[in-house]
Amino acid sequence: MNSNGISYESRLAFVQRLIAYGPLFATTLILIIQTFFSSALASLPITATSAILASNIIFLVWHVETNLIKSSRSVELLDRRINALEVTQKAFINSTTSLSQMKLGAAFSVIAAGTQRVGHLRIYAISSQQILSFLKFNDISIEKCHILLRGFEHDDTAHQNFLNQIRLVCADWQYLHRTKRILELEIRHYDFFPTEYEVIFDNEYLILGLYDSDPEDYSEVSVRDPILIYSTSDSGRIMISEFANRFDSLFETCATHHGPCTIDVPSNEGSQK
Repeated sequence: MNSNGISYESRLAFVQRLIAYGPLFATTLILIIQTFFSSALASLPITATSAILASNIIFLVWHVETNLIKSSRSVELLDRRINALEVTQKAFINSTTSLSQMKLGAAFSVIAAGTQRVGHLRIYAISSQQILSFLKFNDISIEKCHILLRGFEHDDTAHQNFLNQIRLVCADWQYLHRTKRILELEIRHYDFFPTEYEVIFDNEYLILGLYDSDPEDYSEVSVRDPILIYSTSDSGRIMISEFANRFDSLFETCATHHGPCTIDVPSNEGSQK
């Protein structure tokens, strides 16, 4: 911008308009004079008039083309800014959204799309059968896995069918450990009726679901669709951290309390019955 406050772009635009409309004004003036004062410009050949008119058309086309290019660049810049705003808006919405309810399989799909390897997987469930199935289906590798499952007394004959199922599930977990899908595995048990199930992926995701009491089922529970909690917001990170800390405390307690482990699984290094 110069000392008079007129920018370079404004001066350039003025010159462009002058060049574009000057010949048009001159041509119009000549045609008016020739119409009303034919003798004044009798010596001006028609070719000169045509040349002036052609020049005017060329300058007009140039002026229009220049403005179209500028408009196209402005639209392109606006489009880039809108796309950037859309990306930023989505990131902002994700950062403020900490939970959503969905099917268990859908929750695992969302997590698998974000990570294929988990440092510490915590599982608190009644049998973990569905959790195991979805984990294997999504091909997620795990460095360390701690699992808490329902346990029963030796003389508990009312839950034999369920006990056999949990034994099979534990054997499948051990197989994942032997095949290196899980590098470190430790399974412990509790002897009380659970009201919820949870799967914690490091400090990034928490799958939290509720059990309903169902005496007609051999497991005595029915399962509700879980809520997936993300660490993309402060509230989500706090919630995941609280559940992880509580799980770690309960896992340590179950090493010596809450009933004996009556689910026999093959012993492996890094696992506990």
